[in-house]
Amino acid sequence: MTTRRHIVTALDLAVHAMNAAADRVQRVEADDYAGAYAATGEALFWFGVVREELWHRHHETYQAVLEEQSGGFDSVLHNTRQRILGLLHVRDRITHEVDVITFFHDGVPIEGDPRGYRTSWRWRLLLAPEGLPKGAKGEFSSQAKFEAYNAVLVGQEVHDTFVRALSFLRMVHQRARTS
Repeated sequence: MTTRRHIVTALDLAVHAMNAAADRVQRVEADDYAGAYAATGEALFWFGVVREELWHRHHETYQAVLEEQSGGFDSVLHNTRQRILGLLHVRDRITHEVDVITFFHDGVPIEGDPRGYRTSWRWRLLLAPEGLPKGAKGEFSSQAKFEAYNAVLVGQEVHDTFVRALSFLRMVHQRARTS
């Protein structure tokens, strides 16, 4: 009897790094803006790497999981897409303008953790960035990503946003590995 061995790929390692980085977001102390910047920036970096890899190399699987996850409910499908677009907006702004800290409301320690970890950082409402192309078309336009950020992410906990988006990416990754 032979055992099928799973070969670890760069995508597997990127998914692992993405999960670890997202976990660090919730452990940043409430008054540690530098830590929030670093943890969120790293989580967004790995989110972008994994999302792009899945989108380009496993597009049919990506779309199938997106449709299945919605269970036929357009609002669920729309929110998943919008959450991903919103995170792509933040990622784009960080890599081009290094202004991620303006995206956060102050962290508030969640009761029960004496060290101040499990912090509730929340996304803040933003004005459109200067130079945002007006009237740009397409799902992945800068305008669409900005609108998705303000529509779905604002007021939500940063860590919870990652949990939901990463859960979807992990499902796509798992399906892609087995197909």
